[in-house]
Amino acid sequence: MERKMTNLVIWTFWVWSAFIFTSFSVSALGHILILPPCLYFAYANFKEKKYKLSYSQLTLIALIIIIFVSMLVNFEDYEKPLKMFLKSKYYFFGCFGTIALNYMIKLDIKKLKLKSMLNLFMVSTIIASVSGIIALYTQYHPLRMKAACHADRACGMYGMYITYGYQAAFALILLIGMFVYRKKLNNYLNEKLLIVAIIFNFAGLYLSYTRGALLGVVIAFPFLYRKNFKKLFISIGVLACLTGMFYIYSPKLKDMFQSAERMRSVSVRLSQWKAALFVFERHPLIGVGFKNFEQMSAKIKKENNLGSPNFGGHAHSNFLEHLATMGILGFLITIAFHIFWGIELFKRNDILGDLIFPFFILFSISGLTQYTFGDGENLFFIMLIYMISQVKLPRSELNN
Repeated sequence: MERKMTNLVIWTFWVWSAFIFTSFSVSALGHILILPPCLYFAYANFKEKKYKLSYSQLTLIALIIIIFVSMLVNFEDYEKPLKMFLKSKYYFFGCFGTIALNYMIKLDIKKLKLKSMLNLFMVSTIIASVSGIIALYTQYHPLRMKAACHADRACGMYGMYITYGYQAAFALILLIGMFVYRKKLNNYLNEKLLIVAIIFNFAGLYLSYTRGALLGVVIAFPFLYRKNFKKLFISIGVLACLTGMFYIYSPKLKDMFQSAERMRSVSVRLSQWKAALFVFERHPLIGVGFKNFEQMSAKIKKENNLGSPNFGGHAHSNFLEHLATMGILGFLITIAFHIFWGIELFKRNDILGDLIFPFFILFSISGLTQYTFGDGENLFFIMLIYMISQVKLPRSELNN
């Protein structure tokens, strides 16, 4: 039975390697495949106590509980409460998927065929980025077989340029990390394919013109040297100079932050933050219910003259969204998750710590201006990387 369950975990990762950037709907097949191993190995772990849950995993469990309570308290405000609650599944799989993955790796890590999976993942990101760039310049998406999602911004294989921009940023910081530590990953990488993937993911990210994602990558990059303070500060200085030069001499980059259209975008985002704080003041303990702010934000702004009254959406912040929808309890649990995950990653002295700590920095920074911790496509990928970050590696060449 353990062999059957571990095979399901392996198939899950094949699905995600191929489709997490190219087809969100097909990627959901991975959740179906990994659900039996999650339940089976969680029960086995409960009996055998082989694997102790980390503090960050415990905060994810707490977050799921608060989501349920917040929805229960605000039950009458939901049209389809079960459908909305099922959106918390990403946190569930992030928490319990790592138990299944740890059991699988303990049995036989070689069966994962990491090099083939990484190659497939890189190819899928290239396909997503190239097709999105083609769609941007032709206004027709060759793979989705429909019009481009936006006239001026690349969207990859997604329907929203912001979602793609952050997803490309998450992939890019991991790919850059693989290049920096390519000697440690020599047996698991196709270096030429990696360089191509970095180029096209950067191009896709830039052409999505997603400010928060671009800034997040710049801020996260130096943390590839998290335990080498000399390289850390040198890279901060070099990046600061390069970023300043590009900003001064690149009109397109300057427009990304200073154009009238972008200043209106800032105004809209500020109005969402004000509305989220307004909701928190009136529902401080448990909020208005998980993901319930989005459908009421426009009405709240109109009634209270908070600006941009015709725009409705989420809070454009992981922290303010959870403050509004799950109150102070959800907010504190979200903060705790960030703190514990960051500490756990920083303490790791292996390649996973080297690669994923900058990803965590990007996730934390991007969460200040976008709800990546709730956007389905972004959260899917974030929880996948979180799951991997909790793996206990056996002694091998993957360790420092």
